[in-house]
Amino acid sequence: MKRTCWRHCGSRMAAFLSALVLSACGSLPPKPPHSGGRAPLSAGDTRLGSIARDSLSPAQSSGFRLLPQADHALEARMQLIARAERTLDVQYYLIAGDATGRAFLTALSHAAARGVQVRLLIDDLHTAQIDPILRALAPQGNVEVRLFNPFCCARSGLVSRFLSSPGEVRRLNHRMHNKLMVADQAIAVAGGRNIADEYFASSPEQEFVDMDALMVGAIVDQLTSIFARYWDSGPVWPALAVLGQAGTGVLEPEPSTIPTLGSIGSEEVTEDVLGQASPSAEFAQGRLTLVAGSAYAFADSPSKVLLHDEDYLLASSAISRVSEAMAGAQRELTVATPYLIPRERGMALIRQLADNGVRVNVLTNSMAANDSIFAHAAYARYRRGMLRAGVQLYELSPARAGAAKRVRSGMRAVRSLGRLHTKAVVIDRTSVYIGSVNMDPRSADKNTELGMWIESPELAQQMLEVLEATRRLGAYRVQLAPDTEALRWIAWDEHGAESALFAEPESTPLMRLQNLLVAPLVPESLL
Repeated sequence: MKRTCWRHCGSRMAAFLSALVLSACGSLPPKPPHSGGRAPLSAGDTRLGSIARDSLSPAQSSGFRLLPQADHALEARMQLIARAERTLDVQYYLIAGDATGRAFLTALSHAAARGVQVRLLIDDLHTAQIDPILRALAPQGNVEVRLFNPFCCARSGLVSRFLSSPGEVRRLNHRMHNKLMVADQAIAVAGGRNIADEYFASSPEQEFVDMDALMVGAIVDQLTSIFARYWDSGPVWPALAVLGQAGTGVLEPEPSTIPTLGSIGSEEVTEDVLGQASPSAEFAQGRLTLVAGSAYAFADSPSKVLLHDEDYLLASSAISRVSEAMAGAQRELTVATPYLIPRERGMALIRQLADNGVRVNVLTNSMAANDSIFAHAAYARYRRGMLRAGVQLYELSPARAGAAKRVRSGMRAVRSLGRLHTKAVVIDRTSVYIGSVNMDPRSADKNTELGMWIESPELAQQMLEVLEATRRLGAYRVQLAPDTEALRWIAWDEHGAESALFAEPESTPLMRLQNLLVAPLVPESLL
């Protein structure tokens, strides 16, 4: 199995590893007490605080800037790290050991060296590559590193970690899927992106079509509180208590070497699909161009990883916040999600919306674009039912959505596979959801998630423009043939001419065989 599949569908694989457990076991060491929290900063205490204040009028509650473009999303994070003066709170499911991940961690190290208090919280599922970096980072002054729901030992790889803890597979199958960064308690970035090459157009193999938002105002206070709740929660451990001996040495590479679109052969892009200037330019002028809106942030309880009552989890989970809002749609509902497994509750919601005359548009991954054959097999069970209910269903094309780029070695042109990773909802062109929640059982039952609901017609219109561009340029429309109800996929060329396909587009015979074999066997409770 490819490294990238382990990286992105590893949590789904975790449920199956229990069957492989043969021997050996370990346990976590005694947990040291957590240190105290932070006092809040006053608005305007820092340069970022001043930028946040100057970017909103007094009458506005919160301000938002969508980050649909990979290089802008990376710029925004690196600008926040470089300009922070007091605090950086960083929470991610995945920080990879690749060029982007190492540069990101190096930037945090340099921020700490100039006096910024850095708190770094990482889920422990995919930390094998960066354990040595964390050992070097954790003992530095002004840095605290903590691991969410950690593994005890045998930390060299994912399989060995599970094999060393046969009695804890159920606990370890629950992960923290949140993605959040807050700088100087003034400006935040949250959404769908982890920290790895493929989220920022720097991987020659695959590129995730994703979405974040940069935020200021009242919403940042809410996100800061959510981070604090996780930071001091029961499933969180100081990194060195798990990793053992601290490392030494300087983290490399320097932040200036972080990969960007320009560094891999693409021309520099200064404006994104919405016509927004680069974050670097806006930070330099001391004012951000934002869309105003009222919003609230929400997240699962960190203790969700310790609970096993499905009905309780569904009633209290972050996904329930999303579903309840979706049920209130009056005219139109647009959903983007990489993993779509609605189960009976979701199908009942779809039928209810259809009965009420609500137009439902859904964008998800095709078989060829999905990085989990298990997730696609489960999704395929519901595809015809959704189409019969009138859902306008679109599946991302990996070839059309992938970016053409040049590989550093030999500078030969390649096209990476495009994969949808955006998690977004727009209701009645007035309300926008953005966050980490997938529309699948894992987000409902297993993972902790984070999201924001934003009331803003202008932001809703921007999100719809981005999703429409993705559908038009990089997706197939899935339909039922009128007579046979066979599935067909409609594609458009650059001139708008339609063509129809009658098999899973861009899939290989091996993919289709795997799906055929896996589909009847995988229970949705394990996805």
